[in-house]
Amino acid sequence: MGKKSLYQIRVKWMPHNLLKVSRANRIINNPFGFTFIELVLVLGVVSLLTLIILPLGNRWFKEKIEKDNLNSFVSCVYNMQTYSMAHNVSSKLVFKNNGTTYAASIASGFEIICSGSFQQDMRLSNHSNMRVVEFLPNGNILKSGVMAFNLNTQILEIRFQLVRGRIIIYE
Repeated sequence: MGKKSLYQIRVKWMPHNLLKVSRANRIINNPFGFTFIELVLVLGVVSLLTLIILPLGNRWFKEKIEKDNLNSFVSCVYNMQTYSMAHNVSSKLVFKNNGTTYAASIASGFEIICSGSFQQDMRLSNHSNMRVVEFLPNGNILKSGVMAFNLNTQILEIRFQLVRGRIIIYE
């Protein structure tokens, strides 16, 4: 028999389960790791920040959708006026589906110039004194007035005024 090293003697007399536990102890007792309490605190802070930020982001997202919808509507009105002048025809914008969708067409109704719909509880208000926008063949608006729109947070009024043959929209 040859000489045995100290490691071989320890391994021979030490059960293998204890070797596994000692490796696990090395990982747990590592000074560079995190404790369970530290992990729970970090998770709590992240959860709290998420609870604060999500409603703010949701409100910002709804405001952006409302603004995009109104920009699309205003763009449709301008396109309708331009089409009337270019083709020398009368045009009309009408709201449907309780004020949630709109379509602009020539006066005969056969050709649609533009159309769109509002999203997320946005619609033309029932209290709006102007429910139809009409342009004459020269591009002048037939009747000036105010359109009111119900948004999620407020009521927005858009004023249509004729000034020197051009339409001015005030929000």
